[in-house]
Amino acid sequence: MDNSAMAERVTHLEAMADSLNELLAVQEKVVAEQSERLKENDALLKSILMGSPALQFVIDKDHRVISWNKALEEYSGIKETTALGTRNQWMPFYDAERPVLADLLIDETIEQLPEWYQGKINNSRFVAGAFEATDFFPKMGTSGTWLYFTAAPIRNAKGAIIGAVETLVDITERKQSENALKESNDRFLAFIKEAAMRLKNPMEVVEQNISIVIEDIERGQFENCDVLLQLKIQIRNLEQIRQNIIELNKMIVNHSGDLSESSKKFLTE
Repeated sequence: MDNSAMAERVTHLEAMADSLNELLAVQEKVVAEQSERLKENDALLKSILMGSPALQFVIDKDHRVISWNKALEEYSGIKETTALGTRNQWMPFYDAERPVLADLLIDETIEQLPEWYQGKINNSRFVAGAFEATDFFPKMGTSGTWLYFTAAPIRNAKGAIIGAVETLVDITERKQSENALKESNDRFLAFIKEAAMRLKNPMEVVEQNISIVIEDIERGQFENCDVLLQLKIQIRNLEQIRQNIIELNKMIVNHSGDLSESSKKFLTE
């Protein structure tokens, strides 16, 4: 090969090398940009998870904690740095180790849900494959805590489960309000039953006594003074019944907030 051919070949190889270097530079730039976007997306996802006001944690397919948000950290007293990498997601909620809802979804042991959450578990109304439940946790708080919680599996592009996220919301105040309302209703119904019995018996007595007076008048077996005395007694009984009815109506008015002022006045005067 003469010198001119050799030089041409070298020039060609150098051009190929330059092109390859340019291609590698472009690829490196694309990879760097993708890596940066992934870091930004990871940071954004972590910010969303950590900033959520709901208690939330994420576990991987090996049941190890990979996210433990700020709300759960403050609520449970367990720091994120302490929880990450462990299988201690049960600790804020139970006295002894046991699977949480997210664990059961990762293992796809749906048939065990009724065993661990008897009568408390339902399919999520909003997320396919997710489940929701409400339960009382006596270990949490000063006198126990009611939590509404949901868990959903996390799948990769092929549909395989690679983790699960569980979100919990404290509904203790709502439950306490519901219980207080139920107790109030129970007391009200008990009062109504008692009042009904208190009204029923005197009315029966008045009815019987007036019937006896009428029968005596019809048979002519009466004295004017006796009739007047009996009528006065029954009038007093009727007045007592009227007062009992007013007291009952006052209870009804106090228990019902949607009555008009005229209706309230009619019932209580």
